[in-house]
Amino acid sequence: MSYLNVWAVVHLLPNMQRVVMRRFRRRGDAENYLIILRRYLQDANLAIVFDPPSSEMKPVAHSRKLEKSGISSSSKIEPRA
Repeated sequence: MSYLNVWAVVHLLPNMQRVVMRRFRRRGDAENYLIILRRYLQDANLAIVFDPPSSEMKPVAHSRKLEKSGISSSSKIEPRA
């Protein structure tokens, strides 16, 4: 997930669940996509939500690069003496 794509078109499901259909940088793009989706999925319960990344999230690609280099994301960085 890109940190810039904060607007999401979601399909609302029973039991407070949701499926993110697609993410966008601009709300206007999400609204236009929602109009098109509603033409094809007329009975679906769709909505636009503002879904910014939480502060606890870490980028997956970045953590994979760290693991490949032998540094785990939970490793402690010690200051130089």
